Amino acid sequence: MILVARDQKLRIKDVPIHCNYGNGKTSTKDPVSHGFGVLNYILGLITEKRSLLFIGLPGFVFTLIGFYFGLTLLRQYNQTGYFSLPLTMLAGFFVLFGALGVFLGLMLKAISRVKGGDGDK
Repeated sequence: MILVARDQKLRIKDVPIHCNYGNGKTSTKDPVSHGFGVLNYILGLITEKRSLLFIGLPGFVFTLIGFYFGLTLLRQYNQTGYFSLPLTMLAGFFVLFGALGVFLGLMLKAISRVKGGDGDK
């Protein structure tokens, strides 16, 4: 809520309150489920506001790692004639998930702009 208020240029003031749900407890959720709920909201907010930074950039790094493994595989094959299946699988995994991350980051940025968000300024 503080981020939304800041984005809308609202003033923020701390006001002490006391909350009682009638059963002597201060919350209806246990701390673990409440913590996961807050974490889920924060991750959603981060990925919506900064999708290229938090999804696209790691995807790009994964893609580069995949190309490194692919080039290592080709160099090893040229020198020894041995085709390494583990290096092939590593290269494919990193390139596939890296490209997926870049694509997802770009799509989330486009969706947030269409939706009216700031995207990655």
